[in-house]
Amino acid sequence: MSNKIINTVRDLLLIERDLAYRFDYEKDNPSYDDFEICMFEQVWPSTALGFGGIGGQAITTAMTYVFIPVSCKQDCFIYFGSDFAYHVPYGDKLLEDVKAHSMESVMRSGKYRQ
Repeated sequence: MSNKIINTVRDLLLIERDLAYRFDYEKDNPSYDDFEICMFEQVWPSTALGFGGIGGQAITTAMTYVFIPVSCKQDCFIYFGSDFAYHVPYGDKLLEDVKAHSMESVMRSGKYRQ
């Protein structure tokens, strides 16, 4: 049986390595502390999580991490497990889904750009 705390820490350490490469340094000079982190378990219809493609046909629960800028001019960054999914502008639709603990898949992330 896996330990949720250990898995979350592993995810966050991998995300920490990746996230700095996602920042738009032409807008400002962000740091990790400029973001609020919202994290929650999300259920997906396959082992591919929200990435689409080939995955086992098993209901799968994985952590979703949403990094919301609070003191910088960056997009919001979404990770499924420790893998980068997409970045989108801050907006009401995104916040509604964060509150509902139900982020869109990569294929449907355009919803947040409208």
